[in-house]
This record gives sequence, structure tokens and C-alpha cells, in this order.
Amino acid sequence: IIVTIASNSGFSILLTAIAYIFYTTASLYIINHKQDPVYIGSVIGSTISMSILSVLTAVYWSQVSICDEVDTVTSEYTCKNYWTMKLICAVSSLQFLLQVIFALILYNWQNIVIAENQQYAEVPSKAFESDDASYFSVADPNYTNTGNIRDNEKSALII
Repeated sequence: IIVTIASNSGFSILLTAIAYIFYTTASLYIINHKQDPVYIGSVIGSTISMSILSVLTAVYWSQVSICDEVDTVTSEYTCKNYWTMKLICAVSSLQFLLQVIFALILYNWQNIVIAENQQYAEVPSKAFESDDASYFSVADPNYTNTGNIRDNEKSALII
């Protein structure tokens, strides 16, 4: 990590990196696999928390990058790699904007994301429902591709 040359910043950088990694993996897992209302709400809440962390990181590194080179060595003061500090400020600002946009989109579309999990709950296994509610087409396990799907189906009329 290039930025850890600045005094007293290594531990905060490590914790911030771990928080971003955990947030990203948990959010991706929840959106793709656990689309329950409680989980989606926790993603929205953690996105707001991480956007606050992004703002704090951007403000911190923007203030640290406004430093002056000194000739004397001071144990608690370093002004090296200030362009890297400015870059981190810019990246944190971009992360803040993206996380706010993500939180707003997820909040506005949370009903669609939650409903996507439940739309396939009533489809029976190995059956495809047609337009007629009383007709199901059950696929033959010994299916061979002859070009015509109806040749290899067993049809049943459910009364």
C-alpha cells in the first residue's frame, strides 16, 4: 500500500479495505441469492453506512493532502505521496456517488428485487404450465432431440 507512508494511517486503511470487501461480497450474495425483505433492507442500510465511510475517507485524505514539506523530521508528521492522497480522495468521492446511486436504485426497485425471488415458487418441478391452467406438459426423462419438442413429451390433462 503506497499510502501507508503517511503517519498513523495504516490501521484505518486496513479496516476500511476489509469493510469494503465484506460489504461488496455480502451485497452481491444477498442480491443474487437471498432476496428477502430483511436482507434487502440490510443491504440498503449498509450501503448508506458505507457511503458515509466513503465521505469520511474522502474528507480525511483531502485534508491530509494539503500538507507542507518540512526539513526537520517530526515523528507524527509526513508529507510524502500527496498526489496519491489526492487520488484516494477522488476515488472515495467516486465511491460515495456510486453508493448513493446504488442505494437509491435499490430502494426504488426493492419490490421488484424481492418479487423476483418468489415468482417461481409455484411452478411444479419438471412441468411447464401452458396458457390453460388445467394442462401441464411433463418432460420425458428419455428425451432425444428430434427437432420437434412435442414428439418427445407426455401430455396429461389435469382435471
